[in-house]
Amino acid sequence: MRQAVGRWRALTRAHFPGTLGKRPGSASYAYTLGRVSFGLFAPGDLVIAVDECHNIVRPLDLFERAAFVPDGVRRDAVRKYHIKVDFTVLDHPKAGGLRGTITTYGYCAPSEKKADDASHRLDCWFVGGDLAPYDAAAMTHDEKRAWADLFGREAKEDERRRTFVSRVGLWFVSVALGINLNPVNPAEGRQSYTVGRPVVGHVDVLYVDENLRVTRGNRNTLVVLQRTPKTAKPTKPPPTRSSSSSSFSCLAAQGPA
Repeated sequence: MRQAVGRWRALTRAHFPGTLGKRPGSASYAYTLGRVSFGLFAPGDLVIAVDECHNIVRPLDLFERAAFVPDGVRRDAVRKYHIKVDFTVLDHPKAGGLRGTITTYGYCAPSEKKADDASHRLDCWFVGGDLAPYDAAAMTHDEKRAWADLFGREAKEDERRRTFVSRVGLWFVSVALGINLNPVNPAEGRQSYTVGRPVVGHVDVLYVDENLRVTRGNRNTLVVLQRTPKTAKPTKPPPTRSSSSSSFSCLAAQGPA
């Protein structure tokens, strides 16, 4: 577990469903925001390029307690386990080129089980997530306004335009996992949600040293990650009451798990 702590960048491509293909002259792939966020963020039909994925494993802050800990897991063994997906907005008349980050907040702990070909296994569960600018402090006034228009005003309009089928699908996911979508902040364009009934997934660590990690998630997706410098800024999870169906909790397996 000690070697897992740090910030890791995925060297393998994130396997989100419904790719729109590889960007010309780039190593990144395009998706709709709705596909990448499983319908949780809007506008759902916005085309974005997934630039990088990171997995952040950190000790809990002083006095911090995980809101939910599975039975049989020692609280002193729990660590933060966050997934960050950096993206760029594509083909938008006003916001093209803007960069953002989708963060999924969670926790992990050593599991009592492991696969025969793994050095160890981590149980992981997720408590919420948000969508925010990649670096708000570096944005110009016009960029901040374009972000607020796209992820605030247009996102609110997108919610009203959702089809009956998409509304039912989102309702089903929300009920099944206890997901609470927080109101969109139109002034800042910040979107977030919390998970009330987390489901525990796992990540098998097949290889790890000081600079490289190879993992396999619930869906047998292999991910190779490289440790990044320790100067990267930490992230804090949103407040949640407790803190996904297995497909949601295995987001780590589709991203950098």
